[in-house]
Amino acid sequence: MGIVHNSKLVWGIAHNGKKLKGLARNGKRIFPLDIRSTNTATHNIDELNGDGNGNLWLDSTVVDGSTYILTTDRNGNLSVSKIIDNKTLEAPVISLTGPTTSYLPTGHIETDHAGNIILAIVGIIAKFDLTKAGTNKVVWGKQYPDDDFVPNRIAIDSENGIVVVGTGSNIFAYYYDKDGNYKAQMGLSNTIGEAVAIDADDNIYIGFDLYYNGESQDGIIKYSPQLTARLEDWNFSLTSMPTAMIICNDFVYVSTYGDGASDSLFRVTLNSETGQLDKSYSTPNDARCLDMFFDRGGFIHFLWCNNTNSQINIQKCDWDGTSVWVSETVNAKGARASMDSKGVIYVISPYDINGSTTQDVTALSVGKDVSGIPSVK
Repeated sequence: MGIVHNSKLVWGIAHNGKKLKGLARNGKRIFPLDIRSTNTATHNIDELNGDGNGNLWLDSTVVDGSTYILTTDRNGNLSVSKIIDNKTLEAPVISLTGPTTSYLPTGHIETDHAGNIILAIVGIIAKFDLTKAGTNKVVWGKQYPDDDFVPNRIAIDSENGIVVVGTGSNIFAYYYDKDGNYKAQMGLSNTIGEAVAIDADDNIYIGFDLYYNGESQDGIIKYSPQLTARLEDWNFSLTSMPTAMIICNDFVYVSTYGDGASDSLFRVTLNSETGQLDKSYSTPNDARCLDMFFDRGGFIHFLWCNNTNSQINIQKCDWDGTSVWVSETVNAKGARASMDSKGVIYVISPYDINGSTTQDVTALSVGKDVSGIPSVK
């Protein structure tokens, strides 16, 4: 059953809201694997868009409990649409006309605390209010100071300020206030901002990929609110390129692409002065943790994908990183994931731009415990 049969993946199982003490067998502790049944429906983006234009799914976000997806076609036209019934896209709420020559293969959306959608694409960052009457939902739109900047991830602070990280001419992060005013930027030579998270005090943590002397150096660095200054003493080194970050209580969880032989998920203490590893999670069966998200109850979900990018699992953990359940293995590719208010998890696959390839989305619903299998730990 793919990655879920490795007991290293399922740590400190919680069952029915309680931690199990386990039984002794040959000097080892025994825990039941809590593997949940999985119902899936897979559709390609062309099917959802209904236009056959070689559409790509770039990102997704949740607004008022519904999942909205950002897609682009081979002409670079972008749209944000609400997905319903696990398989149907409503008419776009946001549309942008692109060039007629090629894809715009990068774009990201996030929801601020007021329910507005923040869109970051090549050349532009913009804010949209879906409650505005009519078809023009734009609140503001701004060009980056660096024309070469390509965004990778977005994070929102407590005042609805926006941090966007990516790569440009030695710039890897920008900060905008809620009104779209450019306030700050940060940069290092040959550095790419790959992931970003913001803590309760609005301190900013950026996962980066640095190329130096022909080698890649990866890690996390910390900035004061609104990117006003780097906190030089706090940093954490990673073994490979970061893919996602979230903050829960006093920890930042960071996933890395990994190499199939080393750990891919780490928990780092926020309150330490220098950035200290609290826990690393074993990489089961050469799997990689590629994305993570919260549900409405505050539980963390991790998207695991095997090293051949052909099977995925979703793992639900409590606020302390203790596993609650792991989904059955799904034969699908994965890159990003999000969950709507009905508990449907949408997993998107990585895209390969060759002018004809379309992309699949898997709608995944996790059901009852089907394991009944003891796990020795």
